[in-house]
Amino acid sequence: MKLGCPTADEIDRIAEAKATRDVLVHNRGMASRVYESKAGKLARFTDGHKIDISEDYHRHTWELIRKTVTDVSNAAIAKVS
Repeated sequence: MKLGCPTADEIDRIAEAKATRDVLVHNRGMASRVYESKAGKLARFTDGHKIDISEDYHRHTWELIRKTVTDVSNAAIAKVS
């Protein structure tokens, strides 16, 4: 719909967060090459390293998700109004 959001940086950050989630759920918290590929330039870990989720990372990720949902919702509403 060409809403103008999220930004390229926000998409990269969401991709890294999703890759982190996948590692926690599917790979017992151990980063892999799949994680590195999915996380792209923002990969925080390399193959074989245990992923660490700090309180700050968790908070910043939730803030990003909340912001993205709000931005996309508002942009979609504005587009159809």
